[in-house]
Amino acid sequence: MNLKYLVVSLLNTGLIIYVSSMPNHCLPGDGSLSDQIVSNVAHIPAYGLLTFLWLKTFDRRKNTTQLHNFPASQLPSFTKSQPHNFLVAQLLNFAPSRLPVPLNRPFSVLAGLVLFAVSDEIHQSFIPGRSASGIDLGLDLLGVFFGLCVFSRLKQLNRLNQLNELNISNERSGRTL
Repeated sequence: MNLKYLVVSLLNTGLIIYVSSMPNHCLPGDGSLSDQIVSNVAHIPAYGLLTFLWLKTFDRRKNTTQLHNFPASQLPSFTKSQPHNFLVAQLLNFAPSRLPVPLNRPFSVLAGLVLFAVSDEIHQSFIPGRSASGIDLGLDLLGVFFGLCVFSRLKQLNRLNQLNELNISNERSGRTL
């Protein structure tokens, strides 16, 4: 875990929560259509940056863990009065025991960010003058997607640069790959 990025990620997350907690009358702008468009479109870079920062926080090479044969006995027992928990238990029991699913940090970060976006919209429904919006949630998720794309592309470019540097050093020493 990169502690430098962790601090920045937590601050960015806190900023999003702070802005989400502001009542509508405290937000800048006059409520015109152009202000609404700008505030809606601002969700994309805000969540894109959030995604990038959290992915950088947990970025490590060779950090995948294979889940095989997750024993059903380790799942807590669920009753019929909790159907959503029962469904989760069934999904957990099915996927890992029959499929070798690589569960890595980027997947966990993205799942956490999707849950954060949903909970942020629910949170806004309790703030005076604010409401939960499916459009805002969609823009949040679009930002998460763009953040993932930027992170992946930069990581790919970093790998290419490392390969180029290795090739150059090998050429200078007379070796080839």
